[in-house]
Amino acid sequence: MYQHILEPTRRRGNDNPSTLDLVLTDEATQVLDIIYDAPLGKSDHSTLVFEFNCYMDHQLPSEKYNYKRGDYESMITYINESNWVNHFKSVSNSCSSVEVLWSEIKGKLHYLRDKFVPKFKSTNKPHWSSKGTVPLDAAIERL
Repeated sequence: MYQHILEPTRRRGNDNPSTLDLVLTDEATQVLDIIYDAPLGKSDHSTLVFEFNCYMDHQLPSEKYNYKRGDYESMITYINESNWVNHFKSVSNSCSSVEVLWSEIKGKLHYLRDKFVPKFKSTNKPHWSSKGTVPLDAAIERL
């Protein structure tokens, strides 16, 4: 961790000034231009004003499954028509390990997902970023 506050932030009467207010980050370049301003109201703590540089790791859109739009009725029909019970009985009788049987079941589940659940391109936006939100810089300007 990198501590950005290098000067005392609390002064009271004849007491020795002390650094009680901390700004910690994991990178030295995230906080710039720190100003130790006068306290607000009756506080004995300096008001800290600084520039905070943050970044987001933007990745290319990736495909994800849209489970809300899955065609589960067709999936059930497909399962009922494909005689899965007999298939898994024959697999379980012919294999000697649980891992082989699990691999077979997992493969069938992935097949069903790929066949009946549509995909969409994910924009990789953070969960707090949505259409109805105001960008942070616009919200700060309103203050």
